[in-house]
Amino acid sequence: MFSDMNKRNNNAVLAVVLILAIAATRGSHVGSIALLPDATLAAMLLGGIFLQRGGWFAAFLTCCVVVDAFAVGVAGVSSYCLSPAYWALLPTYAAMWLGGRWLTKQGSPFAAIPYAAVSLGATSVAFVISTHSFYLYSGRFPQASLLEVLRHGWEYYPAYLGYTMMYLGIAWVARRAYFTLVAAGHSHPA
Repeated sequence: MFSDMNKRNNNAVLAVVLILAIAATRGSHVGSIALLPDATLAAMLLGGIFLQRGGWFAAFLTCCVVVDAFAVGVAGVSSYCLSPAYWALLPTYAAMWLGGRWLTKQGSPFAAIPYAAVSLGATSVAFVISTHSFYLYSGRFPQASLLEVLRHGWEYYPAYLGYTMMYLGIAWVARRAYFTLVAAGHSHPA
């Protein structure tokens, strides 16, 4: 019973940390001196690993919508990206969340090679979904053919992938350091 309660408490703390990471970084997709790059994709993959349940995924999506609404409605950020294509963020983020869930089902979600491969693959799938959905469904490119749509947006891929992998790399190193410290603490009696 107590271990279930501890797990729920740990999940709630982790969920708050990841939601705060989304809220704190969502204002900038490329980062600047004042703003960190968007951590949403990394938070979604990590949520899939640690939290897994659909209710948490819905909470993360809600956070994204609230932050975006605040940015456009209150902070004066351009509404250019808010278009009929906005719905594509659901499968975009689901690709990340499901990548995390798949890693967990493998038994060792932070094994270096599967973690890196799934992180790279899920982020790439998320990029294709979000970018090409915008070009197809935003209404901003009404004359573009499917072939033209598929050619656009790739200049954003290095940053999209790089920043996501940066955050996921930091999470991997932090987790490894934590468990190394815990193991060292158990090997040296107080």
